[in-house]
Amino acid sequence: WIALIAFLAYWDSQSLFGGNWVYDDAGSVLKNVVVIGKVPFVDVFYRDFWGTTMKEITSHKSFRPLTTMTFRFNYMFNEYIWGSDHALDIGTYKVVNVVLHSVTSLLVTEAAGIVFASSSSSSSTTNTGTTTTTTTTTIIAQLVSSLLFAIHPIHAEVVSNVTSRGEMLMSIFSLMAFLSFATSLRNNNNNNKKPSSWLGIYVVPWFCMACSLFSKEQGATTLITLVFWDFGRQYTSIPHYLTNELWQKRSPAAIAFLRRTIALAVQTLLVVAFRWWLNGETSPDFIEDQNPAGFAADPFTRMFSRSWVYCLYIKDIVWPNALCCDWSGQSIDLIRDASDERIYGVLALWAFTAWILSLWIVPPPQPTSPSTSSSRKD
Repeated sequence: WIALIAFLAYWDSQSLFGGNWVYDDAGSVLKNVVVIGKVPFVDVFYRDFWGTTMKEITSHKSFRPLTTMTFRFNYMFNEYIWGSDHALDIGTYKVVNVVLHSVTSLLVTEAAGIVFASSSSSSSTTNTGTTTTTTTTTIIAQLVSSLLFAIHPIHAEVVSNVTSRGEMLMSIFSLMAFLSFATSLRNNNNNNKKPSSWLGIYVVPWFCMACSLFSKEQGATTLITLVFWDFGRQYTSIPHYLTNELWQKRSPAAIAFLRRTIALAVQTLLVVAFRWWLNGETSPDFIEDQNPAGFAADPFTRMFSRSWVYCLYIKDIVWPNALCCDWSGQSIDLIRDASDERIYGVLALWAFTAWILSLWIVPPPQPTSPSTSSSRKD
């Protein structure tokens, strides 16, 4: 039902079939030689997201072959059904985006169920040792959070912008990795030594992480998020885990978590190293118009302006009154001096982040039990 609601929320026939291509769509679709069939299909593995060969010095180095493939399939579908003159009609491209958003919302619903169930302390166990169904509170939390995700206006920036399809594909593969990882841990009672658990804990998430990365670069964080969730569902702080669970008790669960973390870290490094090799072992060359805050000469301006972007993310989640297909260029004013009132928002964000980190770094106070004294009877 959440997937259907997400589909209906973003289904607007007038904007879908009467809308226009915008901004980056020109480079990612309209003029992309892979999408419009000017080069062999196999070139998708040798060219960046904008159709330039990765070896060229002018390449943007945004290697997203899976996203480009979907654009090419869109083009081929339109060409086959309506002819080459309508191969770039935007309607079907946007319909695919709406469908992908529906799939993402469905996966978010499943993931939310696992997250809230694992954090719930009200689960009971039957005599046979099997966990009972999650409580009503957990189910409500799952549905409310997934419904907010499905219909939140901020996702219009992604769903309505054809170029942003990579973000949905990236999210789909990352969520699939999480579902495989979490389900396998639950089914194998947190034991990652069983051969039956290797597929779901290591192989499938690794494959999904690679697919997520080759949909959009932020997919490289997929396995890292699994480690954070795996830690947060079991332990209250890093010192508590290291000193109590791992060093003193040497609990099997703590050792198994350490093994999983090392394995996922190695897997991440291998894929990221391969991605770096594809770049020619060089960083992408951006221009100032793409990231004015990053190019600011003044360290104060650069530091506060970058942080302000994250404040805007939070603001848009709470009050998405201003949306845009692209926020590059001069769309966000830089913070140039201390007289700018936006610095208070940045300072609040830093303080909040420091507080969250302290919850994991500083061990919680240990409860003290009152001393008991015994009296002798003569």
